[in-house]
Amino acid sequence: MLSILKSKLISMLLSTLFLLTLVTLFGCNPLTELYKEIKQYGYIAYPTPLQYAGPGTMIGGSPKALNLIAAPETCFPDSINGVPTNLRKTDLTTLPRKSYKFSVGGNLKFKLLNFLNTGNPVLNASVGFGIVKTMELVMSGVSIEYLDSIKISEYYPKMSDICKQYLNYVGFIIQAIRVEKLSFQFRTATNALLQLSVENIKDIVDIGAGVEFSIDNSVTLNITTPKYIGYQLGELRQKNNGLVLYRANKIRFNKFVFVAINVFHDKSNDKNVNNKMIDDTENSNQIEEKAIEGAVVSSNLENLLAGELKELIESDLLEKNAVYANPAHKKQ
Repeated sequence: MLSILKSKLISMLLSTLFLLTLVTLFGCNPLTELYKEIKQYGYIAYPTPLQYAGPGTMIGGSPKALNLIAAPETCFPDSINGVPTNLRKTDLTTLPRKSYKFSVGGNLKFKLLNFLNTGNPVLNASVGFGIVKTMELVMSGVSIEYLDSIKISEYYPKMSDICKQYLNYVGFIIQAIRVEKLSFQFRTATNALLQLSVENIKDIVDIGAGVEFSIDNSVTLNITTPKYIGYQLGELRQKNNGLVLYRANKIRFNKFVFVAINVFHDKSNDKNVNNKMIDDTENSNQIEEKAIEGAVVSSNLENLLAGELKELIESDLLEKNAVYANPAHKKQ
């Protein structure tokens, strides 16, 4: 009998430890899980507040300190002289999850506010936010908004020269994860829902200028201005003649990792290609060494003219922010 009780006790303890482990991994910081999903889907999470964050936005700087260069329609307009360009598309079926729900308290609620202020900011804490002990966020209507690469190539000859010149040195957001609606509820220390109104909401949270919102049943704040939570960076340089040949969906050592989008690879040219790919299996010291040396360009350098090679080396995008890789090359 004692042996049976002892066995049951050990089983109960192991079950309790397992549950505690799950809480530790998944319950403490749901934002961590969201960031993992953004990365898993092949996107970079926004680290910097930007006035604009949708496709077409031109950005410079580094991944952790983005600089806004131009608004989305400055160089990628929705229409020219009243004629639609059809550059922007929305894919409603790309992501398997269409909604996310978080309930956070303590310091995590401030981390959630920080997340809401990256990309295009929607709200921040106001003077009376201290009364909020926990907050719940439901993000719904998750989709992908992107620029059609074929339409970009067709439009490129009509693009202004100044846009083409800037794009030699900076990238542009080519696609982004978009959330259509954010719904918030706030609770006090007694777990009571805060009563909200148009008059008192500004005392609790500071809603960004131009952000559309509504209040349901006096307890739910709805933000209906789309929120961008992840992005991919495109490259459109004059030497590529309007073709979007590289894009970045990850970063290493505060550099964008640009990867060729081509899926075809002529193996007969392997010996002629000076391909210094940064492979995920390489150790971090090798990766860091190559990143410090500058951009790693997967091209046939022997076929480059001297002027083109000089442009590659001197480009701010490559020298400061970019690491190039070729996914078609695999170690045998």
